Amino acid sequence: MKQSSLIELLRNERAQKVIVPIIQRDYAQGRQDDVVTRIRRSFLGALHEAVVGERQMSLDFVYGEMSGGAFVPLDGQQRLTTLFLLHWYISAGASIPISDSAFLGRFTYETRYSSRDFCARLVNQRPQFPLASPISDWIRDQSWFFSAWRHDPTIQSMLVVLDDIQKLFDGIDFKKAWARLSAEADPPVVFHVLPIEDMGLTDDLYIKMNSRGKPLTRFEHFKAYFEKLLKDSSPQRYQEFIDKVDNSWADIFWPLRGANDIIDDEFVRYFRFVCDLLVYWNVLNLEARRDGELETVSMHLFGPQNAKALDNQRFLFHSFDCWLTDDAKHVFGRSLTKEGHEPGKVCVFDSIELFRDCANSYISPESEGRGFGLQRMLLLFGVLVHLVEKTGSFPARVRHIRNLIQASSDELRVYNLSRLLQDSYEIVCSGDLGKVERFNQRQKAEEVAKETFLAASPSSAPILLRLEDHTLLRGCLAAFELDDGKFERRANEFLSLFPESGEDPLPELSGALLACGDYSQPLPRFPGRYQFGSINTGQPVWRELFTNPANKGFDRTRTSLLQLLDELSLLGGEPVRGRLKHVIDSYLSAQEERQQFDWRYYLVKYPAMREGLSGIYVSSEGEMGFSLCMLDRRRMSSNYRDPYLQAIVRKCNARSWSDIADPLFTGYETGERWLQLNRSGLRFRCVASGFQFAAPQSEEQREAIATLSSRFTIEDELLIKMSQVKSSGNIFDTEDRVVVGARLVGEILSASD
Repeated sequence: MKQSSLIELLRNERAQKVIVPIIQRDYAQGRQDDVVTRIRRSFLGALHEAVVGERQMSLDFVYGEMSGGAFVPLDGQQRLTTLFLLHWYISAGASIPISDSAFLGRFTYETRYSSRDFCARLVNQRPQFPLASPISDWIRDQSWFFSAWRHDPTIQSMLVVLDDIQKLFDGIDFKKAWARLSAEADPPVVFHVLPIEDMGLTDDLYIKMNSRGKPLTRFEHFKAYFEKLLKDSSPQRYQEFIDKVDNSWADIFWPLRGANDIIDDEFVRYFRFVCDLLVYWNVLNLEARRDGELETVSMHLFGPQNAKALDNQRFLFHSFDCWLTDDAKHVFGRSLTKEGHEPGKVCVFDSIELFRDCANSYISPESEGRGFGLQRMLLLFGVLVHLVEKTGSFPARVRHIRNLIQASSDELRVYNLSRLLQDSYEIVCSGDLGKVERFNQRQKAEEVAKETFLAASPSSAPILLRLEDHTLLRGCLAAFELDDGKFERRANEFLSLFPESGEDPLPELSGALLACGDYSQPLPRFPGRYQFGSINTGQPVWRELFTNPANKGFDRTRTSLLQLLDELSLLGGEPVRGRLKHVIDSYLSAQEERQQFDWRYYLVKYPAMREGLSGIYVSSEGEMGFSLCMLDRRRMSSNYRDPYLQAIVRKCNARSWSDIADPLFTGYETGERWLQLNRSGLRFRCVASGFQFAAPQSEEQREAIATLSSRFTIEDELLIKMSQVKSSGNIFDTEDRVVVGARLVGEILSASD
């Protein structure tokens, strides 16, 4: 049966025209949903290879009928339309005279009048190449383009396809491409034309045939492509794929199917996942991966041009086959937990059904946390390696991967993925941490140190693993010393302070920890901002404090924590809340005996000064002192409180909030934060040297301040100075300014009665 090209069909003496009939659907290859986009770009890519290369591409059969001297395609409309657009674009790029390509005008649409007119207009246009903008923009800007055409789905679809043709074909030798397209001998794109009258078919029979089922799914299109790829490159694997894809492999995904009872999407997502692993693992032509087409990626991975194709095919097939084993059926439930510690298992702080989640939501490594992110991708890869290579010591080795992943937020980037996969492979296969290169190196050193510690002290393993599985630590024990004499005792005290149930810490905890030392960490890039613990474990505040040794101030956090744990252990079996209070009281008593009250004393003594949900304090002086902002959120543009004024309001026990304006502030930390007494209208603020009144605005306010001066020494600038001393470079109040401030408020309120 003779093959034909589009040009030959349009020049056929039997057919004066090629008419897409009114019964056909609109041109659909330009639709912009994911499936059609993949199919369109794959088809255009194949056309590109045929036109600029030397291979011939066959589009199989085009069915139709001869009617009134015209060929009416009943199957093949989509392919013919794309070919028509490609021929016009290349003829325009090659500056072929319109008279020499006039035969393109024989291709027309009757699905809509607008589609017919658009095609007739288009063939007579010659844009100036190279184009500075998308071809669709140029077309829409022409005077012959009617605004109503923007609502014709066929025309809009054609414009989308033309834009994709432009992206793919710009830069080619247009004249050479046109010569190849218009060649009578060996044209690059061919098809068989089958008139239905020659086949003895009627229109009714054809219509029934053409509407008997649904369009092929994305999976079915890809499966056909992949079967052909394997047939050309590996006949043995081809037969194995045929045998398994609709049988044993389909059984794997059947329990994961959605409400439509179809497994196609789940299969394709997992297939894509394995292909992405192989691309990055082998550092193979990442540009091909970024093309986004599964067919293109498969060709590069499994095609005959790849020297590693057979190894890649082996891993691919094993990545499916492994889920048929008894080991795989229980690997997640036997080895992993979602939260909390269970002996013999590893907590992953997320769903343990990695395979199911991958099949349901995987997108790509570049999805930036959407779908199935890099952390879970590496964990599932570790499980796959274990199942495929049948490795031993799996829980211990996947624990190393979990710990390294959790500590490698900076290193977990797509551009590191190749090396991260190789690191994970080495850990699962050999357990050799020495070969780890891309994961966080500090955490790598900790993993080695923990192995050494447990080898010398195996009895410490249960408490160490339990501590690693704590949601605040997540594998990082940098805040602890691996000391055989102290580790277990300190670990148990830590678990009493931060229950594994995730309960909020006791209110006394932040005060007791601060009593043991300034454990804050300055926030990078934000001078004058300091991170303390929060009253809420729901935020990652405590985790950041305890698990990031790179942070400035981490050493003092660690020192304060270990001191607190040691002091609590010395206090015996008393309930932890009572022991925390004992640590606080001991510190306060020592400071009161010395009459040295600094910011740390006040934050320890007054719980109201530790209520900021973020744990962040901002100082206008650049360091912690007597002028502070206590933040609920991380931004100064949000509402926040002055911790000293907060404590004073709580201390004075105002009879109602109508007496005192709620001391809530916003704006920069250098702004003035005034506590306003509503009835008198007086305002004062906390400053480094004491308290300062705002300038009185009325005679009544001046009289009120004059009355107060008999009880408080009010100096120039309306300042009530605190008695202070300097010791070791620090400024200390010698009397409690919160007590003084509360007394001041009480006097003002009493005078207002």
